[in-house]
Amino acid sequence: MIFRTCMIRVLSLMCCGAAPEAGSLEEAENKIVERFAEIESLAATITNEESQKSEGKEISVRIVRQVEWMRKGAAFLYRAQSKATTTRKDGQSTTTREDSSTTVSDGVRVVRLGEEEGRMKATQRNADVTVTPDIKAMLDELRKDNTLKRFPDVKVGLDDCYAIQVLPKQREGSDLLQTMIFFRKDIGLDVRTVVYGKKNEIIFTSTTTNVKVNPKLPPDRFVLTIPDGVELMDESR
Repeated sequence: MIFRTCMIRVLSLMCCGAAPEAGSLEEAENKIVERFAEIESLAATITNEESQKSEGKEISVRIVRQVEWMRKGAAFLYRAQSKATTTRKDGQSTTTREDSSTTVSDGVRVVRLGEEEGRMKATQRNADVTVTPDIKAMLDELRKDNTLKRFPDVKVGLDDCYAIQVLPKQREGSDLLQTMIFFRKDIGLDVRTVVYGKKNEIIFTSTTTNVKVNPKLPPDRFVLTIPDGVELMDESR
């Protein structure tokens, strides 16, 4: 209910074309990056939900990830244990599939071990922004193809947050209308993301909960051993 109130406020401002409150985007970004830099390690639950509808068919995906990361110099050690539920509806028929995986990064390589349709698969690739929980890197990546705009500050749950709107620079032909990202003021962490389709419908959400700042994480949490008999596919470039 609290988040719904937050979104109603943001949406009303978007529809009315209201100007952001005092404070620039640059000011908010600087504070976000500054606060995030103070975090040495973190554990949290991230829940992603996505849905697509087309010609009477509907596909929905829900992924729950238990995420842990810690800094090692300029690099991030990262671990995520994920459970995904995919539901397909076609007329009167409904099918559900569940997959699970573990992803570990040493800051240079990413190794993923997952079970898909009853089979174990392992892959290795170069680390990139998708497994680097670096807020500055994320903002820089977004700015390449999007325009960022600061919106009025809001509360997400009990947390005071900065609200940043992300608009694609190339609007024609895009399936995305806009994205709203909410960053906690106290730690600079993005705790809620909402992606809107071209009809302004919500097509994707990401919510971060159960946040623990600077927990003690043993180094072996970021080592993944591939079981015997599972082939490792190297996708590194």
